[in-house]
Parts: sequence; C-alpha cells; structure tokens
Amino acid sequence: LKAESTERKEIHLSGDGRSDSPGYSAKYTTYSLMDDITDQVLHFELVQVCVHDNGEICFDDNIGVSVVTTDRSPSIRKIMQVDYQNIHQGFDVWHVAKGIIKKLASLSRYKDNRALQPWIKSIGNHLWFTCSSCGELIKRWKSLLQHISKKKKWIDQASRAFITLENLVLDEGLLKDLRQMLEVFHSLLLKYCPKRIHFQYTSVLARTQLAVLDHNENVQRQQARTKTAKFNVVFPKHSKQWVARKLYEAPTQNFREELVRHVLQRRMDSSIIYKDSSSHLEIQPVPKNIAQQTKPSKEDTVSKYSQISFLLTDNGVSYLYKVMVIHSTFHGGFL
Repeated sequence: LKAESTERKEIHLSGDGRSDSPGYSAKYTTYSLMDDITDQVLHFELVQVCVHDNGEICFDDNIGVSVVTTDRSPSIRKIMQVDYQNIHQGFDVWHVAKGIIKKLASLSRYKDNRALQPWIKSIGNHLWFTCSSCGELIKRWKSLLQHISKKKKWIDQASRAFITLENLVLDEGLLKDLRQMLEVFHSLLLKYCPKRIHFQYTSVLARTQLAVLDHNENVQRQQARTKTAKFNVVFPKHSKQWVARKLYEAPTQNFREELVRHVLQRRMDSSIIYKDSSSHLEIQPVPKNIAQQTKPSKEDTVSKYSQISFLLTDNGVSYLYKVMVIHSTFHGGFL
C-alpha cells in the first residue's frame, strides 16, 4: 500500500462495523477498513464492548489517506472531526438508504401517511440514482417531491403524507450527508466466526484474520463464463423482486497452504524459544465477562423468583394462569 500510495497520491478507504450477535447482547465488534480501489481489507480492530480504552487507529504518515467512508454514526463523526481533521469523511449510500427506508416504513404505518407505502422502494432507488450523479446530487434528490406531487400528482401537496415526506427529504442533516457518499466484507466473516456461537477474544481475533486473508485472496475473482457470462436469478427478501446476480469463478484457498508453511518454518526455527514470552504475540487483556456486576450463585438468583398460580373462569371455562414474581428487598420489606 505504501508503494501504491506514491503512485495514486490519494488513498480512499471504506469502514464498517460488525457485531458478533444480533440485538443488544453483542460482546465483540469488528471494525474493518477496506481500500476502495482494490476492495482489499487493509486493517481491522476487534473491540470488546466493556473495554473503554481501546486505543485508536493511527494512519501511517507515509500513506496518503484522504477519504474515509463510514456510516452516519455520531461517535465515528466525532472521532473524525477531532482526531483526523485532515481526512475527509464520506458516508455509505447503503447505510443512508437503509435508514431512510426504515424511517418511511415506520411513518407510513400512520393512517394519514399510508399513501407513502407504495413509494418506499422507489424512494430508496431514487437515492441510489442521485448518488451516481454527484454534480446534481442535491438537485435530483429534491426533485423527488416535484415528481410525486406536481408532475404526476400521485400525492396531494396539502396532505399529511406529503408534508411528512417533505420533512424527511429536506432534512438538513440528511442533505449535508448526501454531499459525501459511497458504498462499502463482513458476510464472509460469518463463515469463520458465526454470530450464534460464542468465542473467546483470541479466537475471534484469529478467525477475523483468516477471514481477511480469504477475502483479500478472492476479492478480484472474475465473473464465470461459458460462451457468455454466467448469472443466477434470485429473489432477495429485502427487495421482493427477481433479480439477476453475477456468478463468479470458484474461490481459491492458497493462503491456507502458505499459512501452514509459515507455521512449520517458525516451529523449526531454533532461534525461537517458545517458553520465552517475547516470542509470543501480545494480546490485549480483556475481561472474560462483559457484565458489570459479579455473577451471583444460581441458588440466590432462583430464590428471588416465586410462581403464583390462579384460576380464572370465563363462560364456564377455567383457565390456569401462572405469574412469575420478582422479589426485591427494600427497607426490610418486599416490593
């Protein structure tokens, strides 16, 4: 990358985060940075959620990173604004479009906004179209309102649905972010580090490194061909439409053979003393548990619960209800 940076002058990176499990139970977060030209993962950070002092990514002075594309996370914005003022931050189109579609889906549930429902997918597609024409991006995005109300008159300008859409389209924060966009590896990581299985920190780190090696070796695969290019027709759940998807050449796993060869060479190296700690990789110490409190005994936890059963009769039919009650001590009594 250092050699390429002297020729390219500017390096554009895309960053994205991936949590190890869905919802609020995530223990680890992997944040990866990818080169926009080669699509190779150049760097990743593995963070455990309860560890606050995780350091920061230091960009090498010899590598001219000029643009970093991320999602619209406020914490990432602050880091870029405070620590990396000389690097321009852009925003990922996919994340912005996903956010807009989610907002529209939520707003369109209200009775006065139901006229928006048939337009949600088209509005998302329009955002992708506007981002492909940087010179007139804002103008084309705003033209959405003209198209829906004045030219086609599908939604009345005086309606609550149109006012709701107008407030979303003309949101100052969104318009500001639309001026800095691009699209951004974490699906392959599921092969090495499934979200539904718990791994220790060192295991997640090693598995992520394997995923990076696999990705970087196969990212430039060409589309498979016979006499013509090969495609597959799929029906994605999110779009609910049949679409053509490119079929690529089979991935290679040459990095595994090279990795085993390096391991054997290191093991046969007489200069490396394995009992010497200096020959080992230093891993950041992290707590085994992300809970902020000491785990109580199972007996104490179960004793705080009691089950109350009672019968209710409705139209001659009796129903047995069981309710779990949590007891909490307060001034010597129970709540």
